[in-house]
Amino acid sequence: MLVLRAPILRISGLLMLLVPHAALAQSFVVHSGDPTSTRIMGNPGDVGVIEAGGTIIGNIDEFDGVSLEDINQIFINSAGGLLMQSVDQSAAVLSIATSANALIINAGTVQATGDATYGLVSLGDDAVVRNTGMITTSGPAGIGILSAGHDAIIANDGFILSSGFPGFGV
Repeated sequence: MLVLRAPILRISGLLMLLVPHAALAQSFVVHSGDPTSTRIMGNPGDVGVIEAGGTIIGNIDEFDGVSLEDINQIFINSAGGLLMQSVDQSAAVLSIATSANALIINAGTVQATGDATYGLVSLGDDAVVRNTGMITTSGPAGIGILSAGHDAIIANDGFILSSGFPGFGV
């Protein structure tokens, strides 16, 4: 089990100065009762966390809900966290092809709605995607978890529901 207590505590004090609805390129923590929108992780080793009761609502055209755009990044949607994506041809979480060694953990809820929307997407090599929560996609060509990098690991002990034709869980 991954424990990130110390780094998160150091990061969270700095994050209170951020504007809550901007797309920002850095580590972040979304606290309970603090809904925000799209987040971009643009630096090596960035960590993004949605705490229990925290919410990210991704509804900005041409942006994914959370984007991992560099190496060795970690995104965690904690149990009780919510990530909602409602833009066509987008992902709730996207780790791009050059983002090797990504770790994406979902223990909360991920909802992706629209044409060709995805829950968790990892395109980089050596990525780990772990779902113990709930992922739902609705709309044509929705996919719950997609991984296309070399030596990637997908572990699903949660629930995935993809509706719409064609829809795929993993």
